Parts: sequence; structure tokens; C-alpha cells
Amino acid sequence: MAAEATAVQPLEASELVELAELGSADTSLADFEQGVFRLVQRHVGFDLGFFRRNRDYGALSAGTDLALMQEIRPLWPTFITEGHALCAACSAQRGVAVDAEVYGARLERLTAYQRLTKPSGMRTGAMLVSQAGGRFIAALLLGRRSSEFRPAELERLRQFAAFIRLAETWRWVERRAARASAALVVPESVGLTERERELLSYLGLGYTNEQIASACGVSPYTVRNQLSRAYSKLGVATRAEAVAALRGSGLAD
Repeated sequence: MAAEATAVQPLEASELVELAELGSADTSLADFEQGVFRLVQRHVGFDLGFFRRNRDYGALSAGTDLALMQEIRPLWPTFITEGHALCAACSAQRGVAVDAEVYGARLERLTAYQRLTKPSGMRTGAMLVSQAGGRFIAALLLGRRSSEFRPAELERLRQFAAFIRLAETWRWVERRAARASAALVVPESVGLTERERELLSYLGLGYTNEQIASACGVSPYTVRNQLSRAYSKLGVATRAEAVAALRGSGLAD
């Protein structure tokens, strides 16, 4: 196993450039995730995969069942709780861990296995975790139906994990700064939820619904519905009217 791991070659210069471009500010979160999938697939095959955040999942790769992901959305808190051991293993193993190696015989008893892994036909899964200051930011989950992840492949994934961790951390800091600079001080009487305030803050930055969806890790359909409710509370009908009203009151500056 050790001999196989040492045979792993560093990423090529052109791939490093591609990774750097993916991590740039001009790349949307969805494009970033899909680009990572393409590069990982080039070196380490997988049958399904997705990025996970605390609130939702990100851009989907080939093989991920969207209907199933929607169905199990209410179970996300349970999956996060069950995944603590896997996250800890990732931290101890340079960002990458395999579920079967962490949980052993307990794996099949997990809710995540019963509702996601088993229905997807997965045999094994690998997770790449991104953290900043000990805080979970995102994880890339890859699944295979026919084979295990070999040691050399896990070493290759660790090369990607280092980049993803840096890119995700930078984006996380950027998103927090953007939200802070466009924070809204809307009167409590308006009755906006925390999520509605967050979405409105992106309007002040000129984000489209698709860009807001990428930044928040939800679908454009969800963004549209939540903004519609926020508009109703503000007494406006359109995005332009919302921005005008907020800027007029100094709330979107």
C-alpha cells in the first residue's frame, strides 16, 4: 500500500492553473463545484458526488439522484450529526476519509447509509472536508458502486482537498464580508426572516437569482420564492422596486 501511495504524481502545471482559475472571484460557486468534479473525475473515478454545506447541497455531479436529494433534505441535521466521526477522520487524515474505514460494521446502521448510500447503490464513499478556524464550511462527497478507493487514489484526493480547502475558505470569507458590507437594518415591524434579510443583502450587491442561489447553496426556484415573500413584506412587487426602496431608506448601502 505504501508503495502505491508514493507513486502518486503531483498535479500538472496546467491543472494547477485550472484550479487557480476555478477558485477565482469571477467563478460562480456552481461553476467552481462543477469544475472540481471534472478535475477529480479525470484522476479518481466516482459514480456519484455532491458538495454538502450545513444548509443544503451544492452543484450536482453526474450520477446524483436529484429527486432523492430533495426527498432526504429534512434528514440533513441527522446526517450532519452522524458525519461528525467522518469529519474528524478527515481532519486527522489530511482532509480525506472513507466511510467504511471510519464506521466499520456500524456503517449500515446509519440513517445516512439507509436513506442515501444504499438507495444510491453505493458501495463506498469518500469525503473531502473544508474547515476554517475549526468551523465546518463544506464537504465534497464521492461515491462508488463497484470498487473501493485505492490508497493511491486517496492520496490524489488529498492533493485536491488542500486546494478545495483554500478555495472554499477564501470564498467563505468573501461571502461573509459581502453580507456584512450589504447588511440591511430593516425595521423589525417588517417581519423579515434571517434568510430573507440575507437574500435581500445580495440584491444590494447586484447578484442575480442564480448567483444568490450559488452563494447560499439553494436552488434559484427557492431564491425566487423567498424573495417574493420578502417583497410582499416590504410592500414592493419587483427586484428593482426592492432595491430602490432599500437604497432610498439607506438600508442597502
